[in-house]
Amino acid sequence: MEILQAEIDTRNELRRDLNWIQLLAIGLGCTIGAGIFVLSGQAAAKYSGPSVIISFIITGVIALLSSLSYSELGAMMPSSG
Repeated sequence: MEILQAEIDTRNELRRDLNWIQLLAIGLGCTIGAGIFVLSGQAAAKYSGPSVIISFIITGVIALLSSLSYSELGAMMPSSG
């Protein structure tokens, strides 16, 4: 019983520091990610028909289901690390 209590009392905490390479990677990833959505919208407005709205709805539903499964997985294992 004491071992279980000792495991409960110890806390694992994440370090809260990022170096410049990690910050650069995050910024680059956000820039590329936003560019993909902007360029696909411009191409859809210029070259496609009304079916592009249906394709965005379908991919949005798929992304929603994926994010819900990841959030459920995160709730099942709330420990970090």
